[in-house]
Amino acid sequence: MDNNLLRSVKDGERLRANDAGRYLERELQLLRIHALEAANSGILFSRAAKQGEHPIIYANSAFEAITGYSEAEVLGCDLGLLFGDDHGQTDVERFREAISSGVATRLVVRNYTKSGKLFWNEIRISPVYDDEGQLTHFINAVSDVTERANYESELERQANHDALTGLPNRHLLSDRLAHTLALAARHEKTVAVIVVGLDRFKYFNDSLGHAIGDQLLQAVATQILTCVRDVDRVGRVGGDEFVLVLGDVESETDAMAAMGRIFNAVSREYRVGEYELHVACSIGASLYPRDGADAATLMKNAEAAMHRAKDGDRNRFQFFEREINTRVSQRLSLESGLRHALERNELELVYQPQIA
Repeated sequence: MDNNLLRSVKDGERLRANDAGRYLERELQLLRIHALEAANSGILFSRAAKQGEHPIIYANSAFEAITGYSEAEVLGCDLGLLFGDDHGQTDVERFREAISSGVATRLVVRNYTKSGKLFWNEIRISPVYDDEGQLTHFINAVSDVTERANYESELERQANHDALTGLPNRHLLSDRLAHTLALAARHEKTVAVIVVGLDRFKYFNDSLGHAIGDQLLQAVATQILTCVRDVDRVGRVGGDEFVLVLGDVESETDAMAAMGRIFNAVSREYRVGEYELHVACSIGASLYPRDGADAATLMKNAEAAMHRAKDGDRNRFQFFEREINTRVSQRLSLESGLRHALERNELELVYQPQIA
């Protein structure tokens, strides 16, 4: 084979190889486009503009299905389009930081469809860099996780709220009290912790049934809520006990006035089913910083004051006093000693003759 013929054969093979390469590249490009359009997640491409805005240059079909916006409607719009006017949420700032720093990030944020309907969006932000290391584009995956977010929210609500009244339980109320105390310490304010216990609730519950008792607790919770401000916190910590956290109390006099309002609101006649129940309550209170510096101590002292009010004449309110803890400790010590004495058969009966 002469050189000219050999050169012609090699050129033909190279052309065929180039044609095959171009065909394969076009085929891969089509497959990529089909994959993007077939994806369940909404996909957005946007330019990384230096002016701070990041215009959208592509949106797939799933994006329209999730948000209601067509690709034509969002082309040229900024990535923050779906936030609407809801820029107060914490993760909006994290979203902006991720965009400005060019760092891959995953966030779950509140977004809004074209019709204004809220949905929870799990958005994954992936920066794209060129061969010179310059940030050029962002790829954003949009997923509607509203059902999952609502489920998780319900689990959180059940874990932190009383199932009967919907009020915060002891765990959540303790967290909120700790937060209130931190603010009070910073601004040198007084905080009141008030515990409300219903008198004779066990009698109502045992004699009329738990269904009546539950309805009574719900009615009492409604009455207590009428006595508080937006900055105050109310919770049910078990049984017939409710706790109120009053932030920014000026003095003991203010706390006493609040206790009086609560006492009058709760102590009344309730119509529950076919019964008219006359309910009274006993209230105990502790003050920060006078009666304790942390949530656990203040709760314990307020509960001790409430039990002291019940041990007395009932139907009254009582501030915490230092001697209350002493009496409680002595009583617990006596109960413990008697229990061990019974177990060890250390008690004996002695008759004392009475002589006229």
